Amino acid sequence: MSLLQYFSVLRARRVVIFAILGATVAIVASVSIALPKTYTGTATVLVDVKSADTVGGAALGTALMPETLQAYMATQAEVISSERTARKVIKALDLDQNAVFRERYAARSVEMITFEAWLVEDLGRRLEVRPSRDRNVIEITRSDADRKIAAQVANAFAQAYLETDLELRVEPARNSAAFFEERTKAVRSKLQSAQARLTEFQRSRGILVTEERLDVENARLGELSSQLTGIQAAAVEAEAKEQNLDRLSDVIQSPLIQGLRADVAKAEARLREVSSQYGANHPLYQRTEAEVTALRGSLAAETARVGGTVVGGARINRQREARISAAYESQRKKVLTMKGARDEASMFVRDVENASKEYEALMTRLGQTNLESLVNRTNLTILNHATEPFYPSRPKILLNVVLAVFVGLLAGVAAAFTLETLDRRVRDSNDLAEVLHLPVLGVLVSAAAGGLPHGAQALRLAGAAPPPRAERDPSMHREGGSHIGTVLEGETTSGERSLIPTTQENSGASAGRQIGTFLVESGKLSVEGTEQVLRLQRAEGSRFGETALKLGLITETDLRFALAEQFDYPYLLPGDERIAPSVIAAYQPFDPRVEVFRELRAQLTLRWLDSQAGGKAFAVVSPGRGDGRSYLAANLGVVFAQLGERTLLIDADMRNPQQHLLFKLQDHSGLSAILMGRGHAGCIQRVAPFRDLSIIPAGGLPPNPQELLARPFFSQLLDELAQQFSVIIVDTPAGGNAADVQFICRSTSAALMVLRRNHTRAKTANRLIDQLGPTRVTVLGTVLNEF
Repeated sequence: MSLLQYFSVLRARRVVIFAILGATVAIVASVSIALPKTYTGTATVLVDVKSADTVGGAALGTALMPETLQAYMATQAEVISSERTARKVIKALDLDQNAVFRERYAARSVEMITFEAWLVEDLGRRLEVRPSRDRNVIEITRSDADRKIAAQVANAFAQAYLETDLELRVEPARNSAAFFEERTKAVRSKLQSAQARLTEFQRSRGILVTEERLDVENARLGELSSQLTGIQAAAVEAEAKEQNLDRLSDVIQSPLIQGLRADVAKAEARLREVSSQYGANHPLYQRTEAEVTALRGSLAAETARVGGTVVGGARINRQREARISAAYESQRKKVLTMKGARDEASMFVRDVENASKEYEALMTRLGQTNLESLVNRTNLTILNHATEPFYPSRPKILLNVVLAVFVGLLAGVAAAFTLETLDRRVRDSNDLAEVLHLPVLGVLVSAAAGGLPHGAQALRLAGAAPPPRAERDPSMHREGGSHIGTVLEGETTSGERSLIPTTQENSGASAGRQIGTFLVESGKLSVEGTEQVLRLQRAEGSRFGETALKLGLITETDLRFALAEQFDYPYLLPGDERIAPSVIAAYQPFDPRVEVFRELRAQLTLRWLDSQAGGKAFAVVSPGRGDGRSYLAANLGVVFAQLGERTLLIDADMRNPQQHLLFKLQDHSGLSAILMGRGHAGCIQRVAPFRDLSIIPAGGLPPNPQELLARPFFSQLLDELAQQFSVIIVDTPAGGNAADVQFICRSTSAALMVLRRNHTRAKTANRLIDQLGPTRVTVLGTVLNEF
């Protein structure tokens, strides 16, 4: 099924959907209103997991992973819901003396349970604890029929939770304090014993101190070692300086030496200058050379004087090195002697140290547990106290109604599709193609007024008056016999009308005069008006109808009617009651709904009437009553007659005939009389407004319609009528009377099936197709009736 078909099913089953929806909403709303009201009191507690521990000073929540923190909050929720907390609430509010709870306990189901136990169970059952996922907040909610009790119990649980949490923190510390105190006494005795053994060993060996004295001697040995290393380094440095006096810092930094070096450099520079100009024997050269020699001697003497200090320092360092080396060797021997004594006492020292450490740890833990047992605050804070609720929390009428609407719609849609699956009906033209595998020739749309009456009773209730005496064809005078005879005058022997008009037909006024004649004869235009129109027509050279319409003497409807008469396209004007209004082709030929009948006429003409294997007769069938067979047959008869085809409409529904009601004909005699051999000219009645349309009504209702239709005479009748008419349309009974339809279709050899939207069942239509199979009838197609 396509999406449009699903929507068609929902629209067709909307009564079921809305009925289920309305029933669901009504039931839910009624139950919600009738349910007792419940009030909810909510208190919130803040759990500060990151606050500092009052004893250890550590942060409680800084190292907690999200999963661990969630588990911690869940544990707190269990504490709130515990029996221990509930008993604190009972004691705080004196619930064991509360008359309301006593009455509820008395009204309980018969069980062997004490009042206090019932109170604990009732408090836990009506309590809801919700830890927040993204906040460190716990909501404590109490639901009760009494709004005051709901708030009091919620607040009491919050306070009891704080007290219980404090007890859970303090009680383990108090229980641990006694254990640690006993253990401390035992470790103290152990430490004293180890210390006594160590003292006795030191006294026996003459060792006054152990580690303290050894540390001092080790420090002295280290100091001597540092001094010896420093003296040795200084001695090496002094020897190096002695060998390189010129490079000593004292020499380099001496101002006098720096000045002498500068003078030497200047004198040498003058000597080189003089030597370049004079020879070695020149007095200036000799004087300059003597000056350089004197300066160099002064520089060497000053350098020796400064370096003499360094040489003396090196000698002193060697003497100190010898003394410190001797002292270091003596101290080393002394330390080695003390370490030997310490090694012997190490076992006793370790016993004392281990006992001391254990004693110190126990003393620390004992102090901590004693402090924890004195704590009187927690990391919990009541954030919001519960107040008496004004509005009930349950039942939530609006929410229940919204959910009921949603559930009702789902249930309605499910029921609609379930019903459609069990009882599928024709919803649109796509269903026809899927179910029957037949072409859809047309879709009949709804008419505004005077729509199709479903059944004869509906026609009578609609106010259809007893049909008047219809015109009889004057050529039909013979009664009885095996045939009906010639029906209409002016025909050829083959039933065709001559295409060459007679002299009388050719002799007439102009087209405008003919329209004027029609308008005058119908009373739409007076003689004076006709003369006025003719004068203006001659003056302007316009058409007669357009001129009359311009002068306002006629209406557009009058002009269309006159043109239809002129071009042999008859129809009735509104207000003419010679035919039922449901035959819309007779009254509104230009209506878009009638265009469907004309398109259907063209399809039937191409598929059957003008085809080589076709014929002149076809039956209009449908699976059930009220599908629109008679409506379709009547309007098809009119549009075929408007085409100029000699059309005969036979009402073969001798169980519930309709055509005589639609065309307001007498039904004293008709098809039943013809099939009984009592046919006469009055059995075929011409419809007065349409000279090419004749009808054979069903006539008197026989007790054996099926037997009459099964006789060979019905087929012979159609063959004889086919000599006189170009189109024969047979209106049939409902498909429920399958045998009647089978015999009719066997004689017509063609059938047009009508199915009513949202009414015709798919299996019924398929059953009718299967029942028509043995008749070898050609099903030309289907028509969907949408109203």
